[in-house]
Amino acid sequence: MKTANIDFRKGQKYYLQGEFSKSVEAFSRALDHGYEPAEAHLARGLASLHHGDFKAAVNDFSHVLEKDKSSEQALFLRGIAFLNANDLSKALDDLTETLILNVKHGAAYVARSLILKAQGKEKEAEEDLKLALIIGGVEVETFIKEYAFSEIMRKRANSLFDLDKKEWVRALGEKHGTFGY
Repeated sequence: MKTANIDFRKGQKYYLQGEFSKSVEAFSRALDHGYEPAEAHLARGLASLHHGDFKAAVNDFSHVLEKDKSSEQALFLRGIAFLNANDLSKALDDLTETLILNVKHGAAYVARSLILKAQGKEKEAEEDLKLALIIGGVEVETFIKEYAFSEIMRKRANSLFDLDKKEWVRALGEKHGTFGY
């Protein structure tokens, strides 16, 4: 077990240094050596997200959810992986389930708004954006910086919400400045 702990810590170190492929390898070794599966799968899944391996991320988060169907973190991150992989229906399912578990999850509202807007559901997308900001305290720009790992997702967000012009703020039907801008 000592080797597993060392490998897990190496995975964390590599993750913090932005060396995501090395991080994935170290977390995999930790799992091979018997490290607590849920924590290691979450960590490896997150490193896989950053590395752009969305299929591996989905697999790791799904593994966690097999053991704990109510893992809000695994459900949200799997939804983010699906969103980055452009699997909108699965992403929508996971993000909606995340919001059932935690109605104050601002990032889940933003992610879901991207999907709803892409599906032409303008009113629902606007409502999710309002909830993201008011209840969750999350802005679109912050979300994109933290969770848009794929070029597809960045392009979708930029085309749906003109980030440079803060069109997403105006889309809320509020005056520019109402939310501190």
